[in-house]
Amino acid sequence: MKKKYMLIVILLFFSISIYPQQINTENNNRTILSIMPYYQTWSGIENSEINQYSSRFSLNHFFNRDIKISIQGGYGSSEALQNNIRGVSDAQLALNYKLRKFNIAFDVGINLPSGNEQIDMVKFSSSVLLNQDVFNLKMPVAGQGTNIFAGLTWAKDISDNVVIGLGASYQIKGEYSPIADDTITYKPSNELLLTSGIDFRLNNSTTISGDIIGIIYGEDKINDINSFSAGTKIILNLIFKQYYEFNSLIIFLRYRNSAEEKFYGVSDITYSEKINPNNIMALVDFKHYISKILTLHYLAKRKYYKKIITKYSRYNI
Repeated sequence: MKKKYMLIVILLFFSISIYPQQINTENNNRTILSIMPYYQTWSGIENSEINQYSSRFSLNHFFNRDIKISIQGGYGSSEALQNNIRGVSDAQLALNYKLRKFNIAFDVGINLPSGNEQIDMVKFSSSVLLNQDVFNLKMPVAGQGTNIFAGLTWAKDISDNVVIGLGASYQIKGEYSPIADDTITYKPSNELLLTSGIDFRLNNSTTISGDIIGIIYGEDKINDINSFSAGTKIILNLIFKQYYEFNSLIIFLRYRNSAEEKFYGVSDITYSEKINPNNIMALVDFKHYISKILTLHYLAKRKYYKKIITKYSRYNI
């Protein structure tokens, strides 16, 4: 037990983002590196514990204020159901380009299969547990094959105090082998994400924002045969922001509704079942500025998952 607390203290000490910068004031060219270690633990799960140490990094290079390229990745070590899964994650490479004249931003990127994909059947059950949304682990999975995405965002101020925005992105997911078995290949469904939002400025220090997000999934395939479809998810967000000189307060509310999932059986027989519970989240975030080198950050979050037939529902966190 003492070793666990010592590890937490060490991680807290080193959980400081590193920002090496090289700035040219004429074209705003700069590079920012951020390294973020985490330690997460859950107890009382299937008479076991879930522990994960992860260290995520992101490297962003700004060629100017309109063009940015970034790469993200990380390392994770997880324990669940008496199994240990460790290794590097996939790396994500992305390019962001803004057309300010038309209030448009483009995003394109690729998920590079650098993470461990094939794991044995004994550890696969642990991987399924780690991937449950309710635990909110920073690295629920390591390798997911090659994915490509592209997105477009548009925003427009319709008055001095109101801004509206629309966005769409599409992700193409490649085939890979999640289990150490050359006879099984898994092709996740492609995803279409649609967003719309509106921001209101109540005064110089207060804003309210609302967003609606829709995620539409296709069919997952195992060995080129349809096996599962996650249907559609609808997410509603409401954000209140208040600034007090150098301090800030954020109140965030989210509701996520998941449609029934569809399972494909033999002879194209299908049936539907809800396996992802709807959930509600409330968050209060306050940042207290002390000095140029110290800011205190207070965070309170609560989640509720609706009761359904699946195991990991009706959680009140």
